[in-house]
Formats: sequence, structure tokens, C-alpha cells
Amino acid sequence: MTNEAPIEIKRSKKKLGMFIAIGILCFVFGLFMVLNPSLFKSNHYNYYIVDSIGTSIMVAAGIYVYIMGARMLSVFPGMILSHEDVYVHFGSPGDGLVKWTDMNNIEEVNVHGKPSLAIMLKNPTAYINRQKNPSKRQAMTRNMAQYGSPILIGHEDLDFDFESLRTLLKGGLDRFKEHAV
Repeated sequence: MTNEAPIEIKRSKKKLGMFIAIGILCFVFGLFMVLNPSLFKSNHYNYYIVDSIGTSIMVAAGIYVYIMGARMLSVFPGMILSHEDVYVHFGSPGDGLVKWTDMNNIEEVNVHGKPSLAIMLKNPTAYINRQKNPSKRQAMTRNMAQYGSPILIGHEDLDFDFESLRTLLKGGLDRFKEHAV
């Protein structure tokens, strides 16, 4: 890519809205357990256990809805493409800065039956090791073993159609390689 203005791609509000709806449903289920524990009582559970589980579900769902709501209201884009790098920021384990110089190729892969883009890196272990969160690091390691790259970009995470995203990323990488030679 040349020194043109960075391209910003917004996050998918549809997917975040779906996550918020699921969080609200879990909260309502927890509330139902707290308000009417007799429906969940059996020989194995008493009212206090049902009440504690319901309260825990409500707290976890409330925190989840808050986080998803903050992401939905965030003005920060889900992806930024510049002449030097790609910045991925939509909550996946591979979030962060990916330099064009570190990329070998961009391949299409199916993740649970849905098309995604795998960014093939020259040194993928460096990207896995920079991840501080152990569960995200483990997910990146699993992605590396399963798809050949720790960084996967699903089109559902972004407010952009898949073909255009693939064309934009592959075109950017090709332009970078032409100018680098």
C-alpha cells in the first residue's frame, strides 16, 4: 500500500446486538431462578443453592452485557489498514498490530462452517507469545494447529462483506510486496 489514508472498517453491530440479547436472556433466567427457586428445587438442591446459582448467573450476565454494550458504543473501528500494517481490534485472540512485512499470505479457511481469513505469518510464534492472556494464547495455539495461523478474521465480526474484505486484504498485501521489492 502507498502512503494513502488508512482504511477503517467498523465492527459488526448486528453480532454485538445478538450477544447483548443472549446476555439479557441469561440475566432473565438468573432472575427467574432467584425469584422462583421452588421450580428448580429437587432432592439434590435446596433454595440457597438455587438462589446462589441464579445470583451468579445474573452477575456474570450483567458484566457480559456491560462489556458487549461498551464495545457496541465504542467508536474505535474493528480493523484499520494502513500502508505499514493492519490493526485488528474486535475481541478475537489475535487482536493487535500485524505488520505487512510479517505476512506471507492470506488464505480463506472455514471455521465451524463459516468463511474466515487466516493471515499466514512468517513468525507466528512471536504473535502467540506476545499475547498475555493465557486462554487467548491457548486459542491462538489451537488456531495455529488447526488452520495454520494464529490470526483469523471472521467477516461476521466486521461490518463488511467477506469478498470485499478478502479482496482488500489480499490487494493490500500484493501492493505492499510490489513496493517492498
